[in-house]
Amino acid sequence: MRNFISYKQWLNEADVTPSVNKHMTHAEDLVLLGKEGIDWAVNMFKELYEKLKSDTEEDKVRLSIKFDGAPSVFVWSKFPGLEKAGLAIKGLFAKYRKIMYNDKQVDYYYGEQPDLARILKLMLHYIPTIGIPENEIWQGDFLYDKDTLIKEKDYYSFHPNTIVYKVPVDSELGKKLANTDIGVVWHTRYKGTSLDDISAQYNTKTSELIENPKVFMTDPYIASLAGYVTLMEEEKKEFEDEIYSIESVSKNLSKSKEYNKILSNKDLIDLFNIYQNSLIRAGVKMKNAEGQVGEFYEFLQNRGSAEREKKKTDKAKEQINQRYEKLQKDLKENKDTWQLLISLMIGIAKLKNMFIRKLNNIGKFETYLETNSGRFLSTGQEGFAVSDMHGNVVKLVDRYEFSFANFSPRIKKGWTKN
Repeated sequence: MRNFISYKQWLNEADVTPSVNKHMTHAEDLVLLGKEGIDWAVNMFKELYEKLKSDTEEDKVRLSIKFDGAPSVFVWSKFPGLEKAGLAIKGLFAKYRKIMYNDKQVDYYYGEQPDLARILKLMLHYIPTIGIPENEIWQGDFLYDKDTLIKEKDYYSFHPNTIVYKVPVDSELGKKLANTDIGVVWHTRYKGTSLDDISAQYNTKTSELIENPKVFMTDPYIASLAGYVTLMEEEKKEFEDEIYSIESVSKNLSKSKEYNKILSNKDLIDLFNIYQNSLIRAGVKMKNAEGQVGEFYEFLQNRGSAEREKKKTDKAKEQINQRYEKLQKDLKENKDTWQLLISLMIGIAKLKNMFIRKLNNIGKFETYLETNSGRFLSTGQEGFAVSDMHGNVVKLVDRYEFSFANFSPRIKKGWTKN
């Protein structure tokens, strides 16, 4: 996880951007990044609140919809160190780069995945026609190609990943999709003097590109919420009460010496993240801080026992015993601070879900989950991303809806279709 700059730095410094868009942090997990992470979360929500009230004069945060596309692709027309227009889907910033300039190279890397190779060749074909700005690399997510855009009776639909997107055939957007060969959402641009000296910016605009009737392109950024989202008086009060509670808990937590001690215990934090994911897979929400600490303690006991059973020698079993006994001791000794930490995560998650409920109305497409039995269940957007002027990015995702669906074997995924 990356370090976040302080809110004071956020207001006063410039151009502190990450080099590569590799990871977004869930809003509640900012608590696990220390005081600066907490401060960023609090002030991010305050800025979103002002944005929803339409009272802010200057946006300090940028809000975008997370699209559930796949795969992610990097494209360029001209960039220092790259011989000509091309693309990559992963490894662009790795030591051994899989860069493709022609169909032969696509087949070399991905010939054993014909569906993937097909859309990469289509993208390669259209790169020269869409006008990616010189000396920039744009990153986006595929939504569909001409074989995966399905025309039903009244809708076009595409299912790139977990979410099924639907668009009415007779809508303005549906008419745009009708004769396209490929669809992509652009979300990140990279600028720099080479691949080794590059920074990400979250401000793509498809209006900067050349329109091609065969390529549907969109960007995820929400310029204005006016007319789409309105906070009712009771919702304003709910927000103000919740943010006050979060700030009170965060002040107590930030003063705690044990807080930094907890964060420095990487082994325990990693296991706590695994514990969180186990709750999401089971569809169980964290509700009571004291109870969750107790459950986490039991989780450590059970995981330690399971790992010990896999070992064949007494020495190896004893090493597992010592490791988990120490982890349980650390948790017990810092129980009160752990309760504050989890309480803060629960409060931030509650506030996050309040915003998600309001923002779910602004998507460009209707969104569904498809069950293995063929039923379609209405769902919200994959989530939203909030970025600041320095490139810090946090995701607002309902982990007990989208993330649970992502894990669930009962929900059909786009890549499982024949």
